[in-house]
Amino acid sequence: HDWPDLPLENTRDTMAAARAWSLPVALGKAAAVLDGEQKSKTGGALIRKLCCPRSPSKHNPARRVHLGDAPADARALYTYCQQDVNTERSIGDTAPPLSAAELEIWKLDQEINSRGVAVDLQALADCQAIVDGVTARMSAELARLTGGRIKSAGKVAEIVAMLGEHGIHLPDLRADTVRDALERPTHAVHAHPWAVAVLEIRRALGSASVKKLGAIARRVCPDGRLRGLFAYYGADTGRWAGRGPQPQNLPRGDLAVTVCECAGGGYQGARATCHACGAYTAPAKWSHDAALSALESFRDHDVDNAITRWGDPLGAVAGCLRALFVAAPGRHFVASDYTAIEAVALAALAGEDWRLQVFRTHGKIYEMSASKITGTPFDRYLEHKRTTGDHHPHRQAIGKVAELASGYGGGLSAWRAFGADKHLSEQEIRDAIRRWRDESPAIVAFWHGVERAAVAAIRSPGTVHRYRKISYHVA
Repeated sequence: HDWPDLPLENTRDTMAAARAWSLPVALGKAAAVLDGEQKSKTGGALIRKLCCPRSPSKHNPARRVHLGDAPADARALYTYCQQDVNTERSIGDTAPPLSAAELEIWKLDQEINSRGVAVDLQALADCQAIVDGVTARMSAELARLTGGRIKSAGKVAEIVAMLGEHGIHLPDLRADTVRDALERPTHAVHAHPWAVAVLEIRRALGSASVKKLGAIARRVCPDGRLRGLFAYYGADTGRWAGRGPQPQNLPRGDLAVTVCECAGGGYQGARATCHACGAYTAPAKWSHDAALSALESFRDHDVDNAITRWGDPLGAVAGCLRALFVAAPGRHFVASDYTAIEAVALAALAGEDWRLQVFRTHGKIYEMSASKITGTPFDRYLEHKRTTGDHHPHRQAIGKVAELASGYGGGLSAWRAFGADKHLSEQEIRDAIRRWRDESPAIVAFWHGVERAAVAAIRSPGTVHRYRKISYHVA
């Protein structure tokens, strides 16, 4: 309608303020917490009817209901939208605004999400073609194994029911459930080789890595860029949360590979000899170069070749996800990150001196944390790195998980969320949590101290309650 562009500097976001002040993100819930003007509860059905596509039927081939087709509902929708604006205004009048510094961060967030990041569309299509080919083969094998009863790994209820008929009782087919069944030798599934194969197919086709391809394809814009990938203040600690394909949680690639320098060789799956020339190969790590080699091999969409070269083509595709994000023409793609930023901030706030000393010197908090939990000398981790070129397994499986999961009070569930149960038993995780807390008494005291201060502030409005450098006040 020829309205002028609205400059970002002239905007304020009530949802951003709600996130920054730990209020609920949903509009109705935030209004309820603040005792503000309430959101109408009738809008959901109106939105589904008037704003979303519908499935055509024999008697009604229309793919959507236009406002003019339902004038009474249209008027109700207008009223609902007006009520939403009033509710947002109520929150804006009640919730504290972002500070000047935080407002600048939010503006930067808007610029980042609006600019987005470029995606290699050809490589994306090539990876999807390989996934589709492997999926078709695995689905055919699934149908064979089940006598034609189940033709898709997505038929969860049907798979669970069929397994139950053979005494294999699973509550669901989530990744943890399937992994436990396959990796526990005493599980009932191992009495039925066909059932083991069914669960292996389910695990392969249900992997989050494969699903990320679809998430990227669905969200990519006509100019080949992904936008809206980050949620401002998505975590209570203030850090961004990922959206869509979750760019903060892309797999690094753990497929075992070898490399041959012959023409047409390069990286390939773990094999003693090169698939191209037959020469002996050397073991290597998955890397960006390996991902580029895999993407090159996927260009012909030849599933047989992908299986021959990589052994596990879905694992190779998972390792390529990071390489799908590319620089725009004439630009450089730079990825950067703060090293253990949450652990640094927590140590400073809590006054955990030995941790601060680690950050002031070598900075190897994951190795130091693993050392304190396991009793393994810290120097042994350094020696392992010097002699093998690889980090000690404890660094990732114990040290890093401990720092990510335990710093803000996380327990068994938090450790599992970071994959600790792949390497440790439940009791070993519990013991590690206890030792981590024993070695970080100032942090544990910090948790309790800020909680007491917050409760006291709530109970005594108008007064300020502090623990170290954290203050709480209820107006």
